Amino acid sequence: MPGIRVTRGEAVLLGSSISVSALGQVYLRVGASASGADGAARTVVAALGHPAVLAGLGLYAVGALLWLLALSRVDLSVAYPMGASSYLIVAVAGAMMGESVTPMRLGGMAVIALGVVLLGSGGRR
Repeated sequence: MPGIRVTRGEAVLLGSSISVSALGQVYLRVGASASGADGAARTVVAALGHPAVLAGLGLYAVGALLWLLALSRVDLSVAYPMGASSYLIVAVAGAMMGESVTPMRLGGMAVIALGVVLLGSGGRR
């Protein structure tokens, strides 16, 4: 079965959706960790009022709209696995925020990156 090639415009649409959603995830993390509350319910309530959480939710909404546009143009079997590249973006952002990046995580990120490249550079339609 021949691979499916993603056009430049489709790649930009997918990349935009994935990047905006990943940035939303980073904002959610910042807001959730800044809430300073104890317990699950208090953390959620405190986080919901934090500006970074609100920004993160807004970015998620924009990412979802871009994702809808991407899915109208790209096969789900290609688009969804490419969404895994968001793990790479979030992992790099996490490392920049002081989170630990172990050799095992680096290996996992390399496998994800290879899979995304293989999906995006498949054969002609």
